[in-house]
Amino acid sequence: MCALRREPPPRDSQLSLYKISLGRAKLWLNDLDDLVRLLESRTKKVRLRAGDAIADSVEDLPDATSKELRQVAIVTADPFVMVRLSVVRPEVLTLDNSDEAQVLVDDVAALLRARKTLLPSL
Repeated sequence: MCALRREPPPRDSQLSLYKISLGRAKLWLNDLDDLVRLLESRTKKVRLRAGDAIADSVEDLPDATSKELRQVAIVTADPFVMVRLSVVRPEVLTLDNSDEAQVLVDDVAALLRARKTLLPSL
């Protein structure tokens, strides 16, 4: 029997930014499809946006305008994770302080880094 007891942390400490910059890269639709499948397998809900347009699936992205494709975001719920794929600052982040969310951020970054085609810096 363990004498150690743990109390839940105060509410304020449950939110904490954990972010990984991805660097410039070109990703293909199959890369994004693999990313969405990974997120769907480990979260409760996945939403995909291209600019202001909401996509039901990765297959909808070819219908987006070039302007919309400059800012693609994939957002999950439970745990909250956001993947921002933009020209300026591609990154994956969470505000969830759980190990589950932070490991998922690490796994997303590893998947995208392994798949990306490097582009020169601006």
